[in-house]
Amino acid sequence: MTSPTDHALRLPAWLSSLFFVALLGLVGLTAWQWRDGPPVSANLLQLLPSGAPGELEQLAEQRVQEPLNRDLMLLVQHDDEDTAVALAKVVAGNLKASGLFAQIRRSVQADLPALRQQLLDQRLVLLDRASREALIASPEAFIQQRLQRLFSPFESTSLVPVEEDWFGLADLAQRRLPQPGHIHPRLDGALVAEHGGQRWAVIHAQIDGDAFDDKLPLLVDDQVRDARRWVEAQQGELLAAGGVLHAAYGQRQAREEASLIGSVSLVATLALLHLLFRTPRVLLVALPVLVGALSGAAACVALFGQIHVLTLVLGA
Repeated sequence: MTSPTDHALRLPAWLSSLFFVALLGLVGLTAWQWRDGPPVSANLLQLLPSGAPGELEQLAEQRVQEPLNRDLMLLVQHDDEDTAVALAKVVAGNLKASGLFAQIRRSVQADLPALRQQLLDQRLVLLDRASREALIASPEAFIQQRLQRLFSPFESTSLVPVEEDWFGLADLAQRRLPQPGHIHPRLDGALVAEHGGQRWAVIHAQIDGDAFDDKLPLLVDDQVRDARRWVEAQQGELLAAGGVLHAAYGQRQAREEASLIGSVSLVATLALLHLLFRTPRVLLVALPVLVGALSGAAACVALFGQIHVLTLVLGA
């Protein structure tokens, strides 16, 4: 026999059917929103207070953020410098073939004949004051130092051949040229960085997109990991730095934490309810929670186009 209370709480059949139809529509909407992957954003800059910045302010902000969002630096080291440059060439080719990068640069295309001729023609003008005074005050000591540099196995090769620069004036002028930072090109144009007595082949890459994209950072990080494993298999070492790698690490960590926290909290809640009420039917209490979370995510994506990963972490 049905009590009056149960009879009053019983929903009409058409209302139950409407609920299931709405639930199916919600599931279909969510599946359509996630058809190209999770619409999840990890851009921390989106959490800043939004206003109405001017066009110049937006342009300045874009230029400031571009190196962080797009640039990727890789350093390849090997006991043999030529081998390191060859490894960097292969790595750069693989990165370019992936189609994830808009630009990859590991060398400079300088007009070496013109630069060599300029050093040869202006060698006296390019000499610093101390070198000119040393040449005038003690030419014999200057020549002696030149001979030591010629026969030293540790000296680098000059752009100007020895037969065109017997006294080493062009070589000395080249050595006195300003060297910005620790990166400089070799004679073949390959970029090399020096630090701690080691020489590293340099690769500068720009991704074809944004570091806070949903999929791109993870794909770039996979490419870098594959390149590192290959270089290490060749007895070399590869270092990489860039905002895109930090974004990939943040995405992986945030998703793992969101999944872990959400799963543990849900399982613990259901286990506690089952322990208290001693019936599996009480597990149906999780259905409204799931429907509410699904509705909230669908509404957020519908209104804003995406949902921030911190929303998932805090919501879990």
